[in-house]
Amino acid sequence: MSRDVKARFASDPKLATVVPVFQMYRRCKEYKDCQDKNIPSMPKRKGALFSLIKRKEASTFDPTNAGGHGSTKYITWRDQELGTFVDLPCIKSNRYEPYLAFRY
Repeated sequence: MSRDVKARFASDPKLATVVPVFQMYRRCKEYKDCQDKNIPSMPKRKGALFSLIKRKEASTFDPTNAGGHGSTKYITWRDQELGTFVDLPCIKSNRYEPYLAFRY
C-alpha cells in the first residue's frame, strides 16, 4: 500500500474504498480443491493479474452477476494511478456486494 493511501486512510475516519475482486479458474482437472496448484499461481501484482486475464485463466469475480459486482469500476481501477482514489458516484444495483477496505 502506498504512503499516500495510508495517509488518506489515517486522515479520514469515514473513508471506505471498494476493492476490485477477481477469480482464477481451477488449476486441477479433478473436481476438488487443489490449493497446492492454485495458491502459487495467484498474482501478487496488477500486471500478473492482467496476464492471467488475457490468457483467460482469471476474470472479474462472478462476471454473470452484474447486480452483485457491476458497480465496481474495474476498467477505471485498471487504468488509475497508484495511490489515487476514484469516486463511485452511482450504485447500479440494490444487490451490490462490494468488498471494502476501511479504517478500523
